[in-house]
Amino acid sequence: MNITTAGNWTGSIVWQYWNGSTWASLVNPTDGTAHWETLGLSVVDFDRPTNWVARSVNSQGDFYYARGRVDSVSLPITTRPIVTRIF
Repeated sequence: MNITTAGNWTGSIVWQYWNGSTWASLVNPTDGTAHWETLGLSVVDFDRPTNWVARSVNSQGDFYYARGRVDSVSLPITTRPIVTRIF
């Protein structure tokens, strides 16, 4: 990920993948972004799911999807993180 504005907030992120019917938790995620608070290029590592399913969205794909979902947050958020590229 390329984080161009580092966040300043208190909360937690849940890392998930699409298994064909629902979002499921990634196994052993290591969040190099420090909850989107690290400026620049960062890596999120995880064990590859055995039941990860590719799908097409908006006529693009098939791709394997993963996401970081904000699970909890304490207000106020001083600075919202901005991620300009995920690859």
